[in-house]
Amino acid sequence: MSEAQKPTRGGRPVVLALIAGVVLGGGAVGVGWLTSSSDSSGSGSGARADAVAACEAMARTTTIDPVTGLAGPRRWSGASELAAAAAEQDPGYRKLADAISKPLQIGQRTFDYESPEVIDAVAAAREACGEV
Repeated sequence: MSEAQKPTRGGRPVVLALIAGVVLGGGAVGVGWLTSSSDSSGSGSGARADAVAACEAMARTTTIDPVTGLAGPRRWSGASELAAAAAEQDPGYRKLADAISKPLQIGQRTFDYESPEVIDAVAAAREACGEV
């Protein structure tokens, strides 16, 4: 082979750079995933955050009776959905999710959001938030 026909070693640095990029990129994705996912105990910071947000929304709700306006029922419904999301990630929040959804279910069934049964269910839901 003449000097002009010898293959060059120019491809090796490109391959090394590609491998380094994949390793560094994978590491960055892994770090991002670890910092944004649940903790190692499985309880999940996301689940806890959802449960806390549900209880905060409930605390700002004075009534779930749609006759008085829709902000209260909407807020309580949102709290119910957040608690359900928390329970899906961490079954330890199932009691909270059930307690929050119960007043809405009773009201939707009876159309009486001021009944003693609804008032008791609201009190039980607020009490369940004390355990979060």
